[in-house]
Amino acid sequence: FALLVGSLANVMAFVAVNAMVAAYYVLLGDDDAEATGPDAVRVAWSHRRDLTVGFLWSYLIIAVLLLSVIGIPVALWLLVRFQFLAQAVVTEGHDGRGALRRSAALVQGRWWHTALLVGLFNLLVGVSALVAGLLLLVVAAGIPLWLFSALISLVNALIVPLAAVAVTLLFGDAVGEEQGLGVDDDPEAMSDVAASGSFAHR
Repeated sequence: FALLVGSLANVMAFVAVNAMVAAYYVLLGDDDAEATGPDAVRVAWSHRRDLTVGFLWSYLIIAVLLLSVIGIPVALWLLVRFQFLAQAVVTEGHDGRGALRRSAALVQGRWWHTALLVGLFNLLVGVSALVAGLLLLVVAAGIPLWLFSALISLVNALIVPLAAVAVTLLFGDAVGEEQGLGVDDDPEAMSDVAASGSFAHR
């Protein structure tokens, strides 16, 4: 239970970062070449209610299943199915629970593919943060603990968006497959999908 509560802030932050990255892609799809980080934050913030509802609903379900112990396999299964919550809300305008259903539909038939890639993305982020922390200990030995913690937080803030970019592109890949867009399809058709707020990157 303590582990679940302690992870709440981290998971919330990751959902927020995913929403901001997805929002940035929406702006690019709208041909907004001048899109900036603050613009993406504003777009993501406009979806805060649906993001919060979807996140809390999924977190509650998964937490209950994990705490039951016997429900752990189902919790892991749902965890992967809910990976595209933020993207479904921001790019396609679903409400919180609708976004969970949409995410589950996109993962259908791609569960292992999604699980392996998302796991790999997060593993790379975790290893990168660990390596950066060790380097800081070596290079900046003797710095105050508060400064070390601040630097680690900064490193994480720079690395985590990379995983969010990967998950957003994975979402686009799932949307493209659903719409029958493959690597040999018309590039203009794929651009139209991106411009409509859904991404079909290969």
